Parts: sequence; structure tokens; C-alpha cells
Amino acid sequence: MTIKEKFCKSFLIKLTLISIIGMFVCNTSVYAEDAAEWMPDAALREAVREALELPAETPLTKDHMRNLDIFIAEGRGISDLTGLEFAINLREANLGDNSITDLRPLANLIHLEELGLPGNRVSDISPLAGLPNLLHLIISDNPITDLSPLAGLPKFRELKARKIWTTDFSPLEGLGLEIHHDEICEIAPFLPPVTERIQNRTFPSLTFDFRSLIYNTKPVRWLNQWHDPDNYYDVATQHDMHHYTHRLGLKWVLTPTEPVEALSTRLAGNIEEVLEEYKKYDKNPNMLFIPPIATFGYQDDELPPDIDFWLRDADGQIVIDDHRPWDIWMPDILNPKFQQLIIDRVVAVAGCGFFDGVLFDAWYDTHLFFQRLHNTATVEEVIEAHITILKGIRERVRDDFLILVNRNRRKSPRFAEWINGSFMETHRDLQNGYSYERLKEMEEALLWNEKYLREPRINVLAGQGIEQPIDSPDNLRWMRVITTLSLTHSNGYSVFGTPDPGGVMWHDFYDADLGHPIGEKGTTYDNRDGIFIREFTNGWAVYNRSGKVQEISLPIKTTGVASGITSFKHTIPDLDGEMFLKTEVTADVNGDGVVNIQDLVIVANAFGKAEPDLNGDGVVNIQDLVIVANAFGN
Repeated sequence: MTIKEKFCKSFLIKLTLISIIGMFVCNTSVYAEDAAEWMPDAALREAVREALELPAETPLTKDHMRNLDIFIAEGRGISDLTGLEFAINLREANLGDNSITDLRPLANLIHLEELGLPGNRVSDISPLAGLPNLLHLIISDNPITDLSPLAGLPKFRELKARKIWTTDFSPLEGLGLEIHHDEICEIAPFLPPVTERIQNRTFPSLTFDFRSLIYNTKPVRWLNQWHDPDNYYDVATQHDMHHYTHRLGLKWVLTPTEPVEALSTRLAGNIEEVLEEYKKYDKNPNMLFIPPIATFGYQDDELPPDIDFWLRDADGQIVIDDHRPWDIWMPDILNPKFQQLIIDRVVAVAGCGFFDGVLFDAWYDTHLFFQRLHNTATVEEVIEAHITILKGIRERVRDDFLILVNRNRRKSPRFAEWINGSFMETHRDLQNGYSYERLKEMEEALLWNEKYLREPRINVLAGQGIEQPIDSPDNLRWMRVITTLSLTHSNGYSVFGTPDPGGVMWHDFYDADLGHPIGEKGTTYDNRDGIFIREFTNGWAVYNRSGKVQEISLPIKTTGVASGITSFKHTIPDLDGEMFLKTEVTADVNGDGVVNIQDLVIVANAFGKAEPDLNGDGVVNIQDLVIVANAFGN
């Protein structure tokens, strides 16, 4: 062989080797790029790489998937599981809070023992029917209607399936499974009866509305049942009414025909857990639970845009209330389907004995405003629509089921026979608080509500503070105004909140125990305009909006709750209020441990003198003698 031939042969061999190497490199490059083809979901690829701890420069291969035995990928934005079928040794996977719909890639993962899929969009679980080693499965919060594919799993032991689109677990009966699922809440009301709870509470009586609780500390801080349960329940149970927006953990049941909560007409949950939460409020046996029911508007993701009960303008567009921090879509209150939806939802609440009534926020006026704005209904038509809802509710709920509506400072003569109370969300009209005219309007409406609304009555006076810290002197003064206005004009409840920090606090002022009301509502002190007084078993409440400082005199020594002053005479600043607690009167004048004839003789012999002046009017007289006589034997 010539040198030339040898060179050519050597060159050809090298060229061939180079080509082979090039093909290998090229194929490797292509193989790396192919990972996106066999696992198209980028979020899944990223989560898998993290689980396998692959370096950034290492391409993901199907062979790598064999090493995946535990895969945790919660809330990663995964929508497609394609490619996970190559994880043939996978034993445990948690894929909760993603957007997964198709489980077919999991169908042949025969070593899978634990699978978590809560908070996805899975409707078909039939791909799981062939997993022989599956022990534990979580499918909560998915639109699943059929559980029968799980019936044949040989080792299946535990299922968590809350907030799915069925309450039919019959396919799994007799399999000895531990099943955590929702139960429709259909239980009798708890004792004591509502009327008894309303009557037995003492005053002042506070409600805990939609806002968060603020702990009365220095500095003040937020309070919730998750981070500080002991203090939260201690404060929450001092209130006598609770508008618990989370419904004690119960959820609205979703179904194919009621696919969103706002369309649901059944409440469900783990009844044992709900009962456990309910019992945390046992410290106050007079507590009322009155959750809100929305009627006046919805955010755009709460209801489908194609339902036929939206209020539409002349151009056919959905009417939107854009005067709020977020857009609110307005329903058509005249639509019979919408009316029936509200009735059915309230009936569901009434059928769940944990709740004593419902609260309708923005009742009537919001609907009237938008109907008239777009010339879609008359005033009478809007009124009749609301009456239809109230009548429909009353026909299907127990007699003592409470209906509370937010009517601000307005009276409700057309609705009076069906509603038990007005949630008077009053709103201050001045930067520094309430005007005299606004307060008079509140007084008049509250007295009207107390006289004419359906019994048992549960009117709520909701006050609004000013743009200062919640415990500033001015806000504390307005808190006293709202509290004492409620006490002197009603047997209802009150609540006071401020813009800063936007919650409600249990003030020290509320700790006073006035007992039960004795005096009449709306009574002025000594016929003086603008200063009101009402006696309770343990003291008096006084509210002053007379335009000037007022001095009052009470028949016995009392101690001001806010002032701390003990006297017969007290001074009340204008635009303020106070509670005065009765001091204990000792009729045992000689101190022998019992009130008897000897004490009566001592008092009789001291007529005209300064002591023993039992009633504190400055002189011993017949009134002191009566005090002793009434206390005989004590």
C-alpha cells in the first residue's frame, strides 16, 4: 500500500470517527431538546428537575425519571402531567393546588402508594383504577362526581374527599375505608332557644361584624383564631352576636348544576369539626351566629357571565358597580330565578342548626339605585321583589329564624313584618365624627326599629370612628357615644370600628355589667333636650348630644365606668356617653351581720342628721328608713 493510499485510508477512518462523534453529539443535543416534547409542561419539568436535584447543565432524560420515588409539587402551576408516566418507581406524589385535569399519565404507576391532588380541576379519576398499591388518596376540592373507580383498589385504606361535586359515597361502602368527606348540614337548632338567648344577655351587648378583631393591648395588634386561639376566643365570646363569614368551616356544595359557591344551595362540611369549632364559643351561652348572604353584587369570578339573571343596561351589557375598590357585577333583583336562588340559600342556612339567622348586606337601596339608574324597574317593583324573597324565606324556615338587613339609618315599613332587625351601618357625616342632625336621625330610626320590626328583635347600631388610631381619645369618645346611644334607645346590639386599623376592638368600657334594662327607651334626663338616660338593674346609661356639658344627679352613689368617679352627681361632656354602676348600699348600720329592727331604730333616731345617710342625699330621712326596711333579714 502506497503512502498516499495509507493516508487516504487513515483520513477516511478519522472522518468516519468524526462523523460518528458528531452524530452522537448531535443526537445528545436533540435528546436534551426532546425533554420538552415528552414532558411539555414547563412547570412540571422544573419541579421534576428540582426533585431529582439535577444540575442546570444536565439535560432531563426519561432514564432520570426512574429515580423519582417521592415528588412534592404543590402550587407550581402545573396543568399537564404528560411525562410523569416514565416515573415508574414513584411511590408518593403531592400535586395539590395546581391546574391538573387529566390523570392518564398516572395510570400505570403501579408502585404509587400515596397521591395528593387537592385543589385541582380533576373530574375523572378512572385512570387511578389500576393502581394496585394505592393506600392513601386526597382529591378534595375537585369537580369529581363519580367515586366508583376507587372501589376495586385492593390495598386502598384512606380517602380525603371534601368539597367535591358529590356526596354519594355509596360505591365505597363496605370496603373498610377511612373516609374524610363533607356531610350535608341538616341538623336541628341548638339550645337554648334564640328568644331565650336574646333575653338572657346582659348589657352592653356587642356584635362582632365582618371586620377582624383587634386585641386591646399597647400597641394594639390583630387577633385571629389561628395564631392566637386562646386570646381570640376569649375576646370573641364576649360578643353576643357573630357574623362569621367562614360559616364555622362549612362550605357551599359544588355540583355540575351548581359549579360555583354563589350558585350553591346546600351547606356541607365535616360536622364533627364544625361542632368542635362551634363549642369554642360555649363560654357565651347567649351567642347568636348570623352569617351574611350576598344579594347585591358579585365579583366577576364569583358567577358565570352567561347566567340569565344579570342586570343589563340598554346596550345589553352587564351593569357594574364601579364605585367600590373592585368592580361588582349587579344581579337583576326582579329575576325570579335570582329570587329563588336567594331563598334556597337562606333555607339551607336555616336547615343547618349551627346558625340562628342571616344578614343581608346593602338590602334594597343598592338594587333600587341601579334599577332606576338604567330605567329597568320602578320603586314599587323593587320593593315587591324584596318582599317576594322575604315571603319565600318565611314560608320555609322556623318561626324564630332571624333575618337582619342592612338598612343604614332608614326605616323599613314595607319589610317590617318579615325582618327581625336592622343592621344600622350609620357612617359618620363629618371628618371629625357625627353631626347633631345625623345622631338625631339615628335615634329616630333606632326607636322605630325597636317598636315595629318583627319579634324577637335584634337591631344593631354600627358606629364609625374617625381617621385616628382606634384607641385615640376622640375615637374612644365616639365609641362611648355609639354604645350609650344604643343602650338608651334600644334593647339591641352595637359595634364600633375605625378606619385605622380597620377592625373592631373589645374596649374596657364594654366590661361594665349594667345588667338588664329597667327604664324606657328614648327618655330624656329631667326633660332636657338632647341628653338621654336609661336605668338598668346595675346602673344607668347616659348619652349626651345636647350641645353642652350636662350635670346629672342620680338617686344613689354610682361610679362612672369611663371616669372612675364615684358620686351622686356626674358631669357628661357634649357628644359623649357614660355608664354609671350602682354602688353597694349597706343597710346593716350596726354591722352585726344582719339587717333588723336595731338598724331601723338607729336610722329613725338620726333623722335630720348627716349620718347614716344610706342613699347619699345629704341627710338622714324617710328614704333611708325605707332602704333598711326593704333589706330586713339580709
